[in-house]
Amino acid sequence: MMHQTFRRTIRTFAAAAIAAAIFALAPARAADLPKLMVFDTEFLDLMVSGTGETFTTAEDVSRALTVSDAFRKDLAGRYKIVTPKKDADPYDLSCPDCILKVAKEQGASLVLTSALSRMNSRNVYLKYELGDVAKNTRLAGGSIQLNGYTARQIKIAVDAAVKDVLANGGKEPAAAK
Repeated sequence: MMHQTFRRTIRTFAAAAIAAAIFALAPARAADLPKLMVFDTEFLDLMVSGTGETFTTAEDVSRALTVSDAFRKDLAGRYKIVTPKKDADPYDLSCPDCILKVAKEQGASLVLTSALSRMNSRNVYLKYELGDVAKNTRLAGGSIQLNGYTARQIKIAVDAAVKDVLANGGKEPAAAK
């Protein structure tokens, strides 16, 4: 009887020691993740009227921001997500040097930019690009056509983009092989 109690006590201490070791290693592992800067998704409305008037609404811009939020959420376990500081100098996502400057200032090793482009009422595309900050190279990216401009279709497109980013995030670009 005494022998069984002793064994249970040893097992309990062993389990506690293993759990403590796992929790002790978890913060170190999170600190080892590469820093990924995810910029806010831009909304590019290329749909214009005959007079040059655009149809962009606040809802369109808000919907675009849900894309970058989804990228941050879906990639958080694989990367340490950082965002551009709100009080930083304004940046232009069409300027690669500006993007790299902002990313370097915050110590990011990777950068993800994205845009929702609306060509007309039926053609909306999610464009995204993952780049290596130090090497100034493209690791992943593409353009995905949405089958409608709904939250569900945006989620499907983001899921496909995340799959590509995770598959190619640590690899050399295909052209470099």
